[in-house]
Amino acid sequence: RLAPAFGFTPAALPGAERLTLDGVRPIRSPDDCIALARYFGLSAPAAKSALFEMRRVTAGWEKAARAAGALPREIAAMAPAFEAGF
Repeated sequence: RLAPAFGFTPAALPGAERLTLDGVRPIRSPDDCIALARYFGLSAPAAKSALFEMRRVTAGWEKAARAAGALPREIAAMAPAFEAGF
C-alpha cells in the first residue's frame, strides 16, 4: 500500500526525517529503491529500467529551470534533489 508523499528530495538537514519506502529504512541511494522493488510488485530489472528513465527525463533539469526563469540561488537550492544519484 502506497502512502502519499509530497516530495522525494534528500533531507536537507542532518537528522531530518527521510522518506522511506517500507516505513523503516530511509532512502539513501538508488540501490535502496531497487532492493525494495518487489515490495511494490516490480522486478529488479523493471525498477532499474524505471530509474534509468527518471534519470533520462530529469537530466536537463537545470536548463529547464533557467528557461522557466528560476534564479541562480533557486537552482542551487534545487540541485541536491536532482544530483542525489537518483
